[in-house]
Amino acid sequence: MGSGRSLGMQLGMGLIFLLLVTLFLVPVPDSLWRQVVLRKLGNQLHVFLFLAMTLLLYRTGPWAGRLAIATGLAAIIGAVVEFLQALTGRHTRWQDFGLDLIGIGVAVCWITWQRKRNRPALVFGVVLLLVVPWQLRDLPGLIIAQHAAGERFPLLADFETRTEKVLWGENDDGKFGFVLGDELHRKVLRLWGVPPSRYPGAVLRGFPRDWSEFSHLEFDIRAVKIPVDSLMVYLRFDDYRGQKEGLWATAKFTVGLSWEHLSVDLNGLETNLQTRALQFHDMDSLLFFLYAPTDTTVIELDNLRLTSTRGHHRVASISSVGVECTTVITGKITGTTAGEISGSIAGTNDRTITVMDPADGGGREVELLRSGIGWDRHPLVTERPCILGGVEFPESERGPAGHSDGDAVCHAICDAILGAAALGDIGHHFPDDDPAWRGASSLDLLARATQLVREAGFAVINVDCTVIAEQPQIAPRTAAMASAMATALQISPSAVSVKATRGERLGPEGRSECVTVLAIALLESA
Repeated sequence: MGSGRSLGMQLGMGLIFLLLVTLFLVPVPDSLWRQVVLRKLGNQLHVFLFLAMTLLLYRTGPWAGRLAIATGLAAIIGAVVEFLQALTGRHTRWQDFGLDLIGIGVAVCWITWQRKRNRPALVFGVVLLLVVPWQLRDLPGLIIAQHAAGERFPLLADFETRTEKVLWGENDDGKFGFVLGDELHRKVLRLWGVPPSRYPGAVLRGFPRDWSEFSHLEFDIRAVKIPVDSLMVYLRFDDYRGQKEGLWATAKFTVGLSWEHLSVDLNGLETNLQTRALQFHDMDSLLFFLYAPTDTTVIELDNLRLTSTRGHHRVASISSVGVECTTVITGKITGTTAGEISGSIAGTNDRTITVMDPADGGGREVELLRSGIGWDRHPLVTERPCILGGVEFPESERGPAGHSDGDAVCHAICDAILGAAALGDIGHHFPDDDPAWRGASSLDLLARATQLVREAGFAVINVDCTVIAEQPQIAPRTAAMASAMATALQISPSAVSVKATRGERLGPEGRSECVTVLAIALLESA
């Protein structure tokens, strides 16, 4: 009776042992492996599974009670499993084998403490086990950062919040940090490359994977310290499948010491193996890197954003009318199906169509574009910072008065985009008698106004503004103003025009009493 019970226990333990080994060999579904949070949690299971495996080997089977043999056998199993994982489509990671050894060590410490009541062994086991929470210390920040990345998409990064840093990692000894760009008064990513690093860089992960709706990646870049007049910078794109296949696409560009706005045509990228194109519906990472710098090299990045020049979203605005499209005729736009309409829209400049409803025999006009204007004037007073277009002018002795920061440029553009969407004006949404907006950043108000516009079913295409003022000198900072406001408007800086003119000694502008801004905005149905 006793021997039968012992045999049954050994068989049960054997089945549990096989189950533990099998867990390491069964392919993980891609849908789970894509989830970085689940992947991090799953990696830590190595510790607990090999802890359990070592205890089983020690307590059952032919090596029961032989701690050294059980420990060595568990370590051999861990090494063999890592080799076998490659045959089953799993990732072979020797970091995981390190976690296996930690689990084995915890088991050894536990057994030693049980047998000899050895307190140092217990303490050492607890210290080893603390590796798990240490490995997961960034997990809460990662969850927050990924959620924020989804909220700001298609803006990939503007480096204005510390949470973004969790999504960036170093590549080949590349060092990076979020720093304040002195002359632009904005945060940027600064990347250092030092010999003998071969590919120093910074890699971004954790963004929404589906890029299929976008045609370009745009960003601002400059070199801060380079051994020559210009520098070649490389950009690598990886999709999820490419991580396993060793397939990627690269783009390269030359940068100098001045800020430049660059655009990469995603459709023009070629992969290194040329066996297939990148799968833009399932992107995994984005890497900026330098190639074998000969001296200390520093570059800065800002405002990484995906943009689109395609017309598919305009077709969506047609389908949102809610009627059957039997005939569409306006100028060169014709068609009876979504596909025909899409092809027709792509080849014309017309932006208003008529959808014929067979129910009443009539037509309904669908607006694809809307325009709006904005105008604002603020007196210039002493002891006020001068902020225009989201950029500070520290040399100015006076700044625009206002309940918020007084940024007349952002206020005029707010009115332009709100007016185009028929949502009223800035005073309606952010009244100057509300304490909540006292001293508020007008860039933040512009971002909030943009969100209101998007919630109303529109997206900003471009804005144009003219600043009328004797002081300060606007022209040297128009590019910085465009870049700052583009982030708030969720468009490319190339779609933001800032012009400056003087009052020529006429009116309050000519007498340097105020700053006046006129703005116009163009929206499209989103």
